[in-house]
Amino acid sequence: INAEYGTRDVMTVYSDEMRWLPLEGQENLSVRVLPRIVITRLAAGETLDVVCHAIKGTGAEHAKWSPVATACYRLMPSIRVNNAKLSVERQQELVKLCPMNVFDIEDGVGVTAARPTDCTMCRECVRDPKWHGAVDLGRQKQTFLFKVESVAAQTPQRLVNDAIGYLENKCSAALAAIEELK
Repeated sequence: INAEYGTRDVMTVYSDEMRWLPLEGQENLSVRVLPRIVITRLAAGETLDVVCHAIKGTGAEHAKWSPVATACYRLMPSIRVNNAKLSVERQQELVKLCPMNVFDIEDGVGVTAARPTDCTMCRECVRDPKWHGAVDLGRQKQTFLFKVESVAAQTPQRLVNDAIGYLENKCSAALAAIEELK
C-alpha cells in the first residue's frame, strides 16, 4: 500500500487498495483481497507506505491461522404440546409467552412448535405450574445443532467439510496404527 493524504479532512485507506506483486514462481497464483476493509485513516501530512508478506499456516500450528471465530453445538430441543389441556385463550397465551417465537397456532391442530431450532431452552413455557402437563420440554439425545462462524475467506460449510476430512484422515491413521499392533 502506498497512500498519501489528499484534500479531504480524513482519508480512509481500504484493503482493496493493496496490490499483489508476485515473487518468482508465484505469477499463476490467484489472490483475493476482501474489499472495503478499513486499514487506517490518514490526516493532513500523513503518508502510509506498507509492504505486506503473507504466510500460509494452519490452526494446528498457531491459533492466528485458525479461520473459525466460534464453533459450538447443542442438542436439538424436543417440544411437545398437549393441546387437549389448553383452552383457546391459553393457547394464544402460550404463543405470546415464548420470547423466541417458537410456537404457532395451526387451524384444527392447536399450538405447535413451528420453529424448534430457535428454542434456547429458556424454560418460560414450563416455568409456571399452570403449564405443567400441557408443555413437555426436553432434548433429542441423537440430534445436534452445530454453529460455525468464519472470520476468514472460507465459508463455514467449507470449514466443516475440511474438518470432517481431517478427522477422517486422523481416524484412518489411528486404525492403521492399531492394525500394526495386532
